[in-house]
Amino acid sequence: MTFLMNIDCPHCEKNYQILMTSIAGLCILPCFECNQPIIVFFGRCLALDSDFFLWSISRKKQAVIKLITAIMEELLENIFGGKSGPIKPEEVINFNRELGELDDPNKFGQVFGRPRD
Repeated sequence: MTFLMNIDCPHCEKNYQILMTSIAGLCILPCFECNQPIIVFFGRCLALDSDFFLWSISRKKQAVIKLITAIMEELLENIFGGKSGPIKPEEVINFNRELGELDDPNKFGQVFGRPRD
């Protein structure tokens, strides 16, 4: 399964879409606008050093491992009681309200788009 991911280049702030096979996919590429190296991983787009593509394989691996480790630590912190905290009562109320709206074709169309004929 593939999907389009919206990303903002951390170097030039240009917004565009890339095709990913998974939210957990790893993609290292030059920005299509400014040509600076970026890394996309778990829905995040981070800047790489401007001369990243000139580095040795070993140095590239170390830099990517460092970035991936930081992202994973942040995700795990959020999952296991870090910044997100417990679910608030108003979040449950909003969730139940929105869940009930899924069967409303007008609301569904507003959020997900109208079906094609």
